[in-house]
Amino acid sequence: MSKPNKCSQHRVVTNTSSSINTRACLTIGWIDALTGKVIGEEAKLAGEGVLVKGEGKSIKIASREQGEKWLKTQFGIGVSGTAFEYDDHKDNLLEGLQTIKSYRWMNDSNKGTPAFELVSLTTDEQSDRLIDFDLNLPDQRKTEQKISVEEAKKKEIAALVPYLDPALTELSLIVESPEEDIPEWVDKNKLDKEEDNAYSFTFLGKRNGVEVSD
Repeated sequence: MSKPNKCSQHRVVTNTSSSINTRACLTIGWIDALTGKVIGEEAKLAGEGVLVKGEGKSIKIASREQGEKWLKTQFGIGVSGTAFEYDDHKDNLLEGLQTIKSYRWMNDSNKGTPAFELVSLTTDEQSDRLIDFDLNLPDQRKTEQKISVEEAKKKEIAALVPYLDPALTELSLIVESPEEDIPEWVDKNKLDKEEDNAYSFTFLGKRNGVEVSD
């Protein structure tokens, strides 16, 4: 018997000619429940080391109102008039999982280009600490502001550092480019150049030189 390995998405930032997806993920594959070994694992991409100095800060959101205020203050996103969903994930208690709360706003307005399509916040039920943030922008807004991949890296790292464990001194950064999802037999010169270039940033913490998923 085997079980899927842990992989959790943390946040999405789309502020470039590319769509930047930030996530934390230990590996991709399956783990044999008896031996603990990864089986059927996809090829692992090499990561570059990033020295950091975490500040140990946390964001606490205890209600819908606080979530809306944080979105407005942090990103200038107003959610008035959009559909809202709340989930207390009580089933997690029965399954022995972390108790969490999630707040989700969905914007399906047909009037012009909406500021966002979906935004969600997930918090730890015990501490109200924000543990997951997801923002989906409409295609029309993804190309409004262009930024290089290198500049996007700097912005992503700067956004993470305040909330990293102060004991964490190094990250491993893996950048996956759109070309890596294209089969080798495809002639890339014939592909539509107008397609969005989606780059994925994967950050792994390193403790004692070993990559870990916190």
